[in-house]
Amino acid sequence: MRWLTRARRGALAIQLLLMLVAEAGTDIHVHSPELLTILSGLILVDVGQAVWVRRHGQPPWLALAHGAVDLCALTGILLLSGGIQNPLMAAYLVYLALLALVLPARGAWTVAIGAMVLQAIAVLNPGHVDGLVPEALTPVHVVGHVLTFDLAAIAVTWVVNQLSTTLRERDTREREAQRRRAVTERLAALGTLAAGVAHELGTPLGTIQLLAEEAGEAPSPEQMAALLTEVARCRSILDRLRGADGGGAADCVPDVDGWVLEWARAAPEVAVRREGGVAGGRIAGSEASWRGAVWVMLDNARRAGAREVVVETHEGEAGIELYISDDGRGLSAEEAARSGEPFRTGWGGTGLGLFVARSFAQSVGGEVALAPGPAGGARVTVQMPRVPAC
Repeated sequence: MRWLTRARRGALAIQLLLMLVAEAGTDIHVHSPELLTILSGLILVDVGQAVWVRRHGQPPWLALAHGAVDLCALTGILLLSGGIQNPLMAAYLVYLALLALVLPARGAWTVAIGAMVLQAIAVLNPGHVDGLVPEALTPVHVVGHVLTFDLAAIAVTWVVNQLSTTLRERDTREREAQRRRAVTERLAALGTLAAGVAHELGTPLGTIQLLAEEAGEAPSPEQMAALLTEVARCRSILDRLRGADGGGAADCVPDVDGWVLEWARAAPEVAVRREGGVAGGRIAGSEASWRGAVWVMLDNARRAGAREVVVETHEGEAGIELYISDDGRGLSAEEAARSGEPFRTGWGGTGLGLFVARSFAQSVGGEVALAPGPAGGARVTVQMPRVPAC
């Protein structure tokens, strides 16, 4: 519509300029009341249309109505200003190209046929203009002008409409692809959330099961206290799922020994050895999130068939560096490079645990990296950024 409006205003400007040039420098007088009425009416239509569109928007039929009004007005202008001798005769093709771009095929061909009829009328009825000598055209010349225009109109309409149809189909495919991508991303986010919760609930639930089996029918106070602690941990995980603890926006004092000991109680088949230590201090991110990330790494080691896991902690340049090495089946350099991709797993799970852990760590300025172990198995590096002291 913007280009159609520009075409209308351009045609008006050209015709007014031609009239001024003819009046000022020639003996041609192109200022009949009928022509001035058509030009004035077209200006009023343009102003009224602009006001109406600003208030009510652009309905689907507006382009067709706009083109029909302009083509009829153009024909009237040509009939009153020299017909084929008026340079505005070429404006028919401009309108055809613009309308073929925005209209469906049926509408574009309807406009093209109408334009061919109107152009033939303008050629066959040049009208009388004071001071302008009519061009002497033989019937062959007239037919040649009409056929040449008709062939050009058909070619312009077909080519532009085909291009427009192709572009609309491509846009439709792109919108559909974007819609599907959005749905896939939402499903992946939902799966990621579910996998993260499953990983984090797995360890306390395993501990609860182990404590229940050990307690039997008469649990001791210590066993009951441990059971209640694990239940409270499950509740805190669900609270974090609802956003009650602020997620990665918090900070905490890392308790790596406690996290590892808690996990080891639920996995007695894996021997866990702790090495190294840190000076203390706070790290970015909530304790529940870091604990869940460490448990994910330990769970992956167990799924890989590890019988022994070594957990080391060291002071790094920007925080605490935690290394988890296992003697499981290991992985190749290619598998390590693609580790953490959603839904990619080598141990029968969802493949989202490492993705969740890495996403959290990166959100607070840390990192989780997986690599082949120096003596087999796998080695995970977890970087926990420190919170600057006040």
